[in-house]
Amino acid sequence: MQWMARESTGDRIADSEFGAASGPVSDIGRGFLTGYSRSRLWNKAWRESRVRFLLILTVLVSTLLYAVLFYRPDEPYHEHVWKIVYSGKAKGLFAMLVLFLGLGGLLRERAHHTTTFTLVLPVSRLELVISHILVGLIQVAVLSLLPAFSLTALSPLVHQSYRAFEALQYSILWFVCGSLIFSLAYLSSVIFAGEYTAPAVAFTAMFSYLLLAGIRPLRPYRLNFLVTMSGLESLHVGSAPEYLFTGHLPWMKLLVISFVAAGFLVIASRITERQDF
Repeated sequence: MQWMARESTGDRIADSEFGAASGPVSDIGRGFLTGYSRSRLWNKAWRESRVRFLLILTVLVSTLLYAVLFYRPDEPYHEHVWKIVYSGKAKGLFAMLVLFLGLGGLLRERAHHTTTFTLVLPVSRLELVISHILVGLIQVAVLSLLPAFSLTALSPLVHQSYRAFEALQYSILWFVCGSLIFSLAYLSSVIFAGEYTAPAVAFTAMFSYLLLAGIRPLRPYRLNFLVTMSGLESLHVGSAPEYLFTGHLPWMKLLVISFVAAGFLVIASRITERQDF
């Protein structure tokens, strides 16, 4: 914590020095300090989440290796991949672990005694929230694209092929639905303090919604976003070639999911701006 205190003091001194200056030099100094602070925000957001991100990446890569290398030719390759990756273990792990990428916010920093250091930076709280959100969404995008690149690269090892265009359509589904999970977790971490409270609340909320979406009266509306991630609405099933996209993604549903995710993030930013520390 000593080094954080030193950096915070340095930021305050630098800010007062630039504030005391006059004329164009003062404007240039403040602009440089603000730009430097913004870059530190991005770096800070990455350092706070990189361990979680790399662990999730490792788990997903291991699952994809298992899906490809343990393929047995007694079933079609696309069906095998769909059952393990896009509708099975990999999808479930992705949905559950992306929750932990959304953990952040000033309440979490207060628990780690780093709030003071963050708040003395010459940037707004909105910029702080945006840096966390953008870094998190980039990580969700990388994880969503991981199966597409892995399956395309690894399938020749078992004398099979998987079209990149086919896999990229799943990546779109995973990114949009993953963004919803991420935004729910981020909103939870903004509202609830505690190391385990926020992920527990986010997981409970997600699980409750999935249970609600599965009751009989609501099934025709296809509200379960995990089903959307599986591509069931766009698959060609029942005759050869099976488990392939028809080429039509549920764009309207993806748009609605995106709006809901954006709404969660806007609410989180408004709450952060009004919190008292």
